[in-house]
Amino acid sequence: TAALLLFVVLTIKSIVLSATDPEQYPWSAVEYLRYFVVAVTLVVVAIPEGLPLAVTIALAYSMREMMKDNCLVRVLASCETMGGTNTICSDKTGTLTTNSMTVVQGWLAEDHFVFDGYGVNGGAGAAVTRSGARDPEFHSKREDVDFLCEVLALGSTCEELEADGETVWVGGNKTEHGLINFVKRIGRDYQAIREPYDSSARRIYPFSSVKKRMTAIVRKDGKWLMLVKGASEMVLEGCNALHSRTGAMVMDDEYRAAMMQTIQQMADQGNRTIGIAYAETEDLGDFPDEEPTCQMTMLAIAGIQDPIRQEVPAAVRNCFQAGISVRMVTGDNKNTAVAIAKKCGILSPEKAIEEGEVMEGAQFRAMAMEDPDKLISLIPKLRVLARSSPTDKLVLVACLMHEGDIVAVTGDGTNDAPALKMADVGFAMKTGTD
Repeated sequence: TAALLLFVVLTIKSIVLSATDPEQYPWSAVEYLRYFVVAVTLVVVAIPEGLPLAVTIALAYSMREMMKDNCLVRVLASCETMGGTNTICSDKTGTLTTNSMTVVQGWLAEDHFVFDGYGVNGGAGAAVTRSGARDPEFHSKREDVDFLCEVLALGSTCEELEADGETVWVGGNKTEHGLINFVKRIGRDYQAIREPYDSSARRIYPFSSVKKRMTAIVRKDGKWLMLVKGASEMVLEGCNALHSRTGAMVMDDEYRAAMMQTIQQMADQGNRTIGIAYAETEDLGDFPDEEPTCQMTMLAIAGIQDPIRQEVPAAVRNCFQAGISVRMVTGDNKNTAVAIAKKCGILSPEKAIEEGEVMEGAQFRAMAMEDPDKLISLIPKLRVLARSSPTDKLVLVACLMHEGDIVAVTGDGTNDAPALKMADVGFAMKTGTD
């Protein structure tokens, strides 16, 4: 009552002064807002115990509303912080995309192949599998196709199981699931390929976010067969030979440049590019605890399509209209990241990319160490950070918060925990799809 009376009295006073002497006391809406703030302050001072309760109730209501969108709020205060967010650092896979991995094109032993119906161009001379065709088309020899299936099947532990009448994947990630589905689409049985090899004859090393690859060792015919799959250009960097139509051959600079061109052609169409390589060594007995390294032979490159979520372009557009900057932080190839960012609306399809809008993890790390002032000046322009590591995401969040931004971060792995904890708001997900 006292607060209401104070507001009324101050309002009447302002109206009288404005009416009698408009030059000295011009009418202003800001003045009435100030009176309202004074009245609210009086309430807070007079009854301080009521404010925390009111705030808690309001935040609890927000929490219940967010649970309807499958978002469990662990810290109530974050509901308020979210309202002030002006920067979002988002993953790509599963968050901006559907996380439904499908092999749509590839390169195998010097020959290209493509599956029709996905809107991709396999290049001149590529073997095209028409939509609905039972048997995929390959120009490569049958033994090369069989060897590719063997490498993919033995290099992964994921499998499909029946549960409550539904088929579910157990183990592995969505990229592995897509590669195993590719093996099945070719008409090969990945379970039958694995059957002769028990745990003593096969060792799987988990994916390394630093090396951007996953390695397996199989004991076969008295030798070790190392099987590697991962980021195509990084796998290519570790190869000194390629699997040609006639077998393994030394990879010279011309072939290496041609391989990079193939990778870029796939990535420019928004496809995730996975390099697949192998190496044969002598049997050294027990498998080592740490993943061994050696020069490898490039066998294939798979172009995997992960469609954009239908609601993402509109959501990104709404964020920009509300003054919220959206940045994509991904471990994918730079060309793939740029293509997806343009489809999402994070980058403009019409405008040329300016300096600082797109960076790779290696460049970002080098600049953070050697020229931090320049990095800080480019951060406001940054829209896409490709081939990034968890540490890169942490540094990016720290730089944005240093500049005074209220930062929200998405993460779907334990290695994202530092960035999620540092950010003003962290959205932790089992996978992006969840």
